[in-house]
Amino acid sequence: MSTITLTSVNGFTGTASLSTISSSAGLLTSLNSSSVSLAPGGTSAVSLTVNVNSTTAVGTYNVLVNATIGFISHTTSVAVDVKKPGFSLSPNPAQLVILQGFSKSTRITLTSLNTFNGTVSLSASPQYPGITTAFVPPNVTLNKGLSPAASVLNVTVAPSVIAGEYDLTLTGTGISDTNTTLVKLVVGQDFNLTANPPELTFPQGSFATSRITLASLNGLKGNISLSSGGTPIGLAISFNTTSVNLSPGQTAYASVTISASQSAAPKAYNVTVTGTNSTRVRSVNLSITISGFAIKTSKASFDLMQGSRGNSTITLTSVNGFTGMMNLAVTGSSALTHSLTPSLASLIANKNLTATLVFYANASTGITQPGSYVFNVTGTVGSLSHSTTVTVTVTALPPPPKISGDFPIAVVAGTVVSMVAIVSVILFLTKRRRIKRRNLSVPPTN
Repeated sequence: MSTITLTSVNGFTGTASLSTISSSAGLLTSLNSSSVSLAPGGTSAVSLTVNVNSTTAVGTYNVLVNATIGFISHTTSVAVDVKKPGFSLSPNPAQLVILQGFSKSTRITLTSLNTFNGTVSLSASPQYPGITTAFVPPNVTLNKGLSPAASVLNVTVAPSVIAGEYDLTLTGTGISDTNTTLVKLVVGQDFNLTANPPELTFPQGSFATSRITLASLNGLKGNISLSSGGTPIGLAISFNTTSVNLSPGQTAYASVTISASQSAAPKAYNVTVTGTNSTRVRSVNLSITISGFAIKTSKASFDLMQGSRGNSTITLTSVNGFTGMMNLAVTGSSALTHSLTPSLASLIANKNLTATLVFYANASTGITQPGSYVFNVTGTVGSLSHSTTVTVTVTALPPPPKISGDFPIAVVAGTVVSMVAIVSVILFLTKRRRIKRRNLSVPPTN
């Protein structure tokens, strides 16, 4: 069912006639009213009901609802998603550990999907020699809108069955749908592994520990060897013991420690812990999330002329919820003056922190000579540090302009003249006057 709402705009009033058009003949549509009245500034609503024939193909269809008042007509579209009625199968437990000569059972829950109605017949395959299966009941009736139904699968293993693992495919067959699920049989003695906690989150440069529980099943006893699969780059895996002795029906414990280097990428990892004896291999997965922070600069390199200044923005980013008080420091040549603001700030989980790094290229003689200067910017939280580099190339001031010629210079009022040029002109004119006076003081020769 869908609700269609009509709204008066700009004081419009009148009675709207309503109709529907379906894109499929298999969709039967109806409105709870074929007309509605609209008051100025008001709204009215009708309900659209869609019934789908059992022969209608699965897919998405459109139903158009048209409203007409006089010569004004408006249409809206309602999408109808037609799905195939069906059901689901869910075994609990999905694995049975059975000793030879014994029986065990699992409960199969059947749930109606998309208004499925009907009877579902249950079967198991393949038929292994010495292993018998029976459903109670073998046929289950499902009704739409009602609670799920269930059947019990009983599995019996003869004494002659070889120890090992067997997969049973359970099939449910209904009038319009067929579904399958899997039940694993473990015949003979066995053990299992569990991890607590199964998920570990810790920062770069740190570690965390999970407790591994080993449980004997069907009287298994002996040593279980523990190991891990491939170790992800940046992580290290260690056990407090790699051999655990199990007694029949008992549990034993070990611990696994995951360490992350400071350079480990802050992301999610999977670590597999495997237990092995002479007949069985069992595993448990650990989900590892490494948190940390990243540091980058907006300008990794730039040029500065003597006497000028420049800046770069340092951005620190929290990854996977990392938090802490961030200390920022800059190291590099003292010939180039610099400042970093702020140098201490709190990094919030999954947020960015920015700081401004300013460089001053002093033009005084012997202070900042032309050349390249490399600076390291380091962010530190506790024992975790990350760095980035900024390269500043200092260039010399251009030489003063050269002025030559035996002529006076007039400076127009309001014009700015380089001090270097003015001094050069004054020196030139002074020197010229001295030469003229010296020439006047020389007596004439006969």
